Amino acid sequence: MEYRFELPPSQQRVAERLKTALESGGFPQALLITGGAGVGKRALAMQLARALTCVDDEVRPCGKCPYCRAVRPEKGESPWLWVVPLAGDAEKLEKEEVRLELTQKAVAPSMVDPWDVEAFPSKGTVRVESVRDVLRELGRKDVRTRVVLVPEADRMAASSANALLKTLEEVPENCYFVLTTSHAADLLPTVLSRCAKIHLPDATVAEVGEFLERRGISVERLDQLWALAGGSPGQAALMSRESVASARSLAMGLLEWTAADTSLDLAGWWSDFSAARKKSETDEETPRFVVSALASLLDDLMRIVSGLPVRNSEYEERLRALPFARRGADVVRFMHSELLKMERHLGHSVAPERVFLALALKWRNDSPRLDLSLASEEPRK
Repeated sequence: MEYRFELPPSQQRVAERLKTALESGGFPQALLITGGAGVGKRALAMQLARALTCVDDEVRPCGKCPYCRAVRPEKGESPWLWVVPLAGDAEKLEKEEVRLELTQKAVAPSMVDPWDVEAFPSKGTVRVESVRDVLRELGRKDVRTRVVLVPEADRMAASSANALLKTLEEVPENCYFVLTTSHAADLLPTVLSRCAKIHLPDATVAEVGEFLERRGISVERLDQLWALAGGSPGQAALMSRESVASARSLAMGLLEWTAADTSLDLAGWWSDFSAARKKSETDEETPRFVVSALASLLDDLMRIVSGLPVRNSEYEERLRALPFARRGADVVRFMHSELLKMERHLGHSVAPERVFLALALKWRNDSPRLDLSLASEEPRK
């Protein structure tokens, strides 16, 4: 039996290891794929699912057998079972038919483009009810091979992880679990101990370039995109978007305003931020991208402190002009910790402009100037 995987050269060692396990009949019934966001974990998980469910006698996946033909990405249909992060009204999600409908809607774009780092809602969680839905399905007698895919496995709450753990301790015959995560440390140690592990390395500059070219994305700034994305093709595609470039500019402007002697530029920054939000596809897009950009810029400030090259190379001169790096690593660490605290206020009733202003004032004066206690604990409708 020959097994085939379409993986880039940097991941060929992974492909060979998987082929050996499949050909020897020793493939683990629970596998955890780790690696950076957008590096290809879901793409590999889907290839594995195809190989495990294919019934051809010579080559798997064959693309011709009934199980291969049953895979219809555009409709989110496949012989596999999915457990994915869901976001929505808690009462509605108690209904199984609603969970199944939302799961299929979430799975379809992920199957069409498994490299999309925004395939699932940023605030979604893997619900224990979704895990139980799949476990009930596995409890039915079936001679065919069944594969359960759990992307973003780190988003399982303790109840979800414990429900899954009981099955991982004794996986039913002809069943396989494939979990993926970019944050393995957030998984329960007991879940980690039940899974064999495969780590996907970062892609090379050339591999990211080929990936972007296939999507019609300019590779004019390839070295910079590769560095910003940390070797992740999916992240590089995201970083190429105009809305991300706008968010990075806003993030740099906020850092400069924080360090400025006067607040004269604040009105301009506020106006630019509001304009960017109006252009964005969703209400949460711009604030989320600005947070990500701020984290990247703060990482570069720490790199400057440590004498390492920066990733946001077009902002290097402006970053070096800021006083924060000159004050030492403790200041930059403080700024990053405050950024993480601030992020939880986004998506609530308080305007994101106010949240970012409060953050800048906290950075600037080590004391908040705006009262965020008025922020509702309920997400905006």
